[in-house]
Amino acid sequence: MNKMYRLLLFSLLITLAAQAQHSGDSMKVRHLREVNVETRKRTVKTDSLSATLKLGGRLLETPQNITGISNRLLQLQGGFEMKDALRNASGVYLSTDNVFSGANTITMRGFNANISRNGLIGGGTYENSQEDESIIESVEVVKGPAGFINGYGEPGGAINVVTKTPGKSRIFNVTATAGSFSFYRATIDYGSAVKEKGFSYRINGAVETQNYFADWFNKKKYVLSPVVQYNFNKRTYLLLEYNMILSRAENGTQFTKGGYDSTILKDGRRNNYMADPGLPVSKADEHTVRLQFVHSFNDNWKLTSQSSFKTSPFDQWTFYKGGTFNAVSFDADGTTTRSTFNHRRRGQTGSSQLFLNGTFKTGQLFTHRLLTGIDYTNSQDSIYQAVGSRLFPFDQYHLKYGENTDSLRLFNKLYTYNTFNEWLAAYAYDAVSIGKKVIISFGGRFTYNEVSKRSYSAPQKKNYYYNSFTPRAGITWMVLNSMSVYALYDQSFQPQVGVSANGDLYIPLRSKNTEAGIKKEWFSGLLSTTVSGYVIKRNNVLSYDAAAGMTRQIGQVRSKGLELDVLGMPVDNLTVSVNYALMSSIISEDANEANVGKRYARGPKQQVNAWIMYGIRNGSLKGLSFSLGETTAIKRGTAANIDIPDFTKLDASVAYDRGKYFIRVLLDNITNERYMASGDRKAGNASSGIWYYTEGAPFSGKVQVGIRL
Repeated sequence: MNKMYRLLLFSLLITLAAQAQHSGDSMKVRHLREVNVETRKRTVKTDSLSATLKLGGRLLETPQNITGISNRLLQLQGGFEMKDALRNASGVYLSTDNVFSGANTITMRGFNANISRNGLIGGGTYENSQEDESIIESVEVVKGPAGFINGYGEPGGAINVVTKTPGKSRIFNVTATAGSFSFYRATIDYGSAVKEKGFSYRINGAVETQNYFADWFNKKKYVLSPVVQYNFNKRTYLLLEYNMILSRAENGTQFTKGGYDSTILKDGRRNNYMADPGLPVSKADEHTVRLQFVHSFNDNWKLTSQSSFKTSPFDQWTFYKGGTFNAVSFDADGTTTRSTFNHRRRGQTGSSQLFLNGTFKTGQLFTHRLLTGIDYTNSQDSIYQAVGSRLFPFDQYHLKYGENTDSLRLFNKLYTYNTFNEWLAAYAYDAVSIGKKVIISFGGRFTYNEVSKRSYSAPQKKNYYYNSFTPRAGITWMVLNSMSVYALYDQSFQPQVGVSANGDLYIPLRSKNTEAGIKKEWFSGLLSTTVSGYVIKRNNVLSYDAAAGMTRQIGQVRSKGLELDVLGMPVDNLTVSVNYALMSSIISEDANEANVGKRYARGPKQQVNAWIMYGIRNGSLKGLSFSLGETTAIKRGTAANIDIPDFTKLDASVAYDRGKYFIRVLLDNITNERYMASGDRKAGNASSGIWYYTEGAPFSGKVQVGIRL
C-alpha cells in the first residue's frame, strides 16, 4: 500500500513539474499541446460513458469498473469483430467461439455477459448479435450488474457496442486486407460532418471472405450500415440508422472436436470432422433499424427517445456424431458414424427507450445528476431443429467427404420451439455531488416481465409473469481530480421458467454485486488504471434435493475476484493495454452437500492480456511502429470439474503510418501454439470423459493497407 501511495505521489509531482515547465509557453504552443493530448486520449480509450448508456459522466466518477475501447485501438490490434476488442478489458472470456456468425457467448466475472448495441438489447433469447469492426465506434465493457442499463439478465456485466454515426468532421477511409487461409477483406467509411441545421450522413461497408485453417470451411460476410441525421438546430436532432450483416458458410459451420485425454490436440490440425462439401449453404443474417430523437432543453436538461427493430434469420448445417447431439468423436478403432443436423431460427427483437437526463443544484453544496426513464423490449424466437435420418460411416484414418446433398436433407423433425419474452421497466437514478470530493449515487429499477413458451411436445402455450425491483447504490470519493475510490452495490434478476413440485412458480434468480475499487488517471488523463474487487452472489438457484425427492430453490453460486486494468498512451510513442483478472466461482449452497465448494465452470481462474505498441515519431523512420501482445488463460473450468489446458498466445505487428495512408502487417499466434480456444468436458451422461473443444487458429499473417482521403 505504501508503495502505491509513493507511486501516486511521484505521478502527481511529475504532473506538477510538467505544468510548471510549460507555464511560460505561448498560447499557440499550449493549444497545440492540448489538441495533441485530446487526440491521443481518443486514440485508444474513451473517458466518459456514451450517451446511449444513459447515465453519462466521467468513468473516473462512476462507481463501477468500466472500460471504454475505441475503434482506433481495435484497428491497431488487427481486430475485425467485437470479440477482438475484449482483450483490452480484464476478466472477459469467450466461452464459445462462433467463427461462422461471430455471435459468441461471452462470460464476465463467472457469468454470461449481456450484449447491447447503442444501449438497446440486440440479441434474442438464444443468440447474441454479430458485431463487425466496420460499424463499431467504441466498445464499453461494464463489469457486474448495471441497473442504469438493464436490471434483467445475467450478473456478469454488460458489453455495449456504440455504432458509427456522423461526427464533427468529414471522413473518407478505405482499407483492404489479405492474409493466410485465403482471407480477404475490404472496408469503406464515408461521411459528412454534422451540421448545426440540416442533413448529415455516414455509410460504412465491408466485404470479407475466408477459408479459415480448418478443411472445407468457406465463409463470406457482407456489411452495410448507412446513417442519416437531421439537425433541426444545435439542440435537437433526429437520427435513422440501418445495420445489415449477412454471413454465408459452405460445407458446414462448426469446428468442434471430440476426444479423450490421450487424443486431444494431437490429430491433424486442419481435420474438420463436422464438415462436408455436400452440406447445404448455411446463413446467419441480421437487419437492424434504429430511430433516435434527442432534444436538449438547455445545457442542463436533455430528453432522448430511441427505438430499434432487429430480425435475424439463421439456418445452420453441420454433422454430429450419429445418434447423438454432440460433436463427432471416434471409437477406439478410429471409426464412428455421422448424421446431419439442421438448426433454423428466426428471431425478432424490438426495443424502445425514453429517458431524461438533468443537472440541478439544491443549495450551494449539492449538485444532482438525474436520470429517469422507461424501457420496453419484446423478443420473439422461432426455432426448428432436425436430425438426419441416415447414419454415414466415417473413419478418422481414412477421411472421406462428399456425401450426396439430397441424402443429407433426409431428416426427422426433432424439435420446434417458440418463445416470447417481453419486459417493461421504469427507473430513476441520482448522482449527488457533495462539494467536489464526494459523489453519492442511488436509485432503482422496477421491471415487469412476461415469458411464454411453446414446443411441439407441449403445444399448449404457457405464460409466466414476473416482476422485480433492483436497487443500486454507490459512493465515489475524489481523492484527487485524477483519482477516485469507490464502492458499489447493485442487483439483477433473471426469470426461471417453470413451476415447482408444489405447483408454485419458480421465483427469479436474484444476483447481488458488491464491488470496490480505485481509479487513477495519469499523464493528464492519457493513461487510466483501475483496480477493483467484487463479490457476486446468485440466489434461488434450482437444486435437486434427493432426500425430499424434488427440485428446490435453495442453491447459491458465489463469484469473487480481483481485476486490474491499464489502458492508454502515457507518452506520444507508446500505447499500452494490460489487464489481469483473478476469479473464484463456486457453488456455495446446494441441497447436495457434496456439490458445495465445487467450481462453477464459467471462465478461467486467472486471465492475463497485454499489448504494447512503440511508434517512432521523428526522423526518417517517422510513422513506423512495432507491437507485441499476449493472451493467457489459466485453469478454465468444465462441467466435469476438470480444467481445460492452459495456454499463452502471442501476436505482433509492424506498421507504417503517414497520416493519409498506412500499411500494417499483422501476425497472430507467432509461436504456432496448439490450444483449446473454448471447450468443455462432459459429466454425468453417456459422453462422460470426452472433451468437446474448438481448437485455436495456428500461426497466420495479414497485410492491411488503408487510405484516408
